Amino acid sequence: MGTGGAGGTGVGGFGGFETGGFPSGGSGWGGTTGEGGFETGGSFGTGGDFETGGSGWGGTIGAGGSSSGPLFPDGGTCSAPTTGPLSTSDLPRPFGWAFTSAVASTGAAGVTGQTGADGGAAAALCQTVPAAYPGTACTGIASLRSTASGPVIVFGDGSELAWDGTLPSALEPYVQQASGGGDAVWVDYEKKITVVCPFCGAYTTQTLQIRDGQSSGKVRFYDQQGAVLPNLTNLQVTDIFGVTTTATPSCTFPTYAGCYSYLRSEFDQHLATTPPQTILDATLTEVTAPNGTFQVIWASSAESYAEREMYCSDGPGVASDTGFVAALVAPQ
Repeated sequence: MGTGGAGGTGVGGFGGFETGGFPSGGSGWGGTTGEGGFETGGSFGTGGDFETGGSGWGGTIGAGGSSSGPLFPDGGTCSAPTTGPLSTSDLPRPFGWAFTSAVASTGAAGVTGQTGADGGAAAALCQTVPAAYPGTACTGIASLRSTASGPVIVFGDGSELAWDGTLPSALEPYVQQASGGGDAVWVDYEKKITVVCPFCGAYTTQTLQIRDGQSSGKVRFYDQQGAVLPNLTNLQVTDIFGVTTTATPSCTFPTYAGCYSYLRSEFDQHLATTPPQTILDATLTEVTAPNGTFQVIWASSAESYAEREMYCSDGPGVASDTGFVAALVAPQ
């Protein structure tokens, strides 16, 4: 167990973790919490929840801190208006779509007679992904249609993904052919259910991308939600927006997931446009990029220093808050 060291007020942005590391005597908050991030000093103690005298914050809020919002180790207040999943037993952020298999679907007929860029039968067919809890995968050409309750994706076998209203209406993908068979688009949808442990339940991840015409077409809509998902890669970001992005820390705070205590850092994003545009963490934002104007909700997090409580077992795992939705506003 580390002893509270000389922390002091840091200046100059997010300083990161200093030498030593948790939990043995390295970097904790130690002294005054300032703008510079984590100062040298104490660390998490082993005698309870953030003990004093060798662990915990051990100081006061310095310049840049916040007493009106949640108190976090870096003295910041999170940009996100809501908190995403902290453990794998928590609900993820809204996905926005509900899937109905062809067997149960009573909707319109699927897409037929179209040829895709990938060759072979173009119409997307949905299949069950074998697992302890079976998932779903649908890939190929599908029909994006407009209905009174929102957009609907109709796959080649009659399966459907219907807008369920849990996301803001600003994120609905546009439909050019409002009547008839709708727009022919390339769709990749996957739902995966992962078991944490026999007594801990499971968590669900879902991803969806809609592209114009074929698999190499422009991204019209992109969605990923779940309790455990990686942050977007630079390649994915460039594919969607046409530019890269830089992440800057919004806040860092200690939290819990079942048997684990850990630190979560959350990030805002800055698109490399001219001038740069900021997307606050998990906040609906409109941006204009080389690939078009998008409505975006982008949650981004990193989890670190997870410690398991002694004699605790069979609990949920540590989650990530990495939900992302981007919708192209109109044809470009």
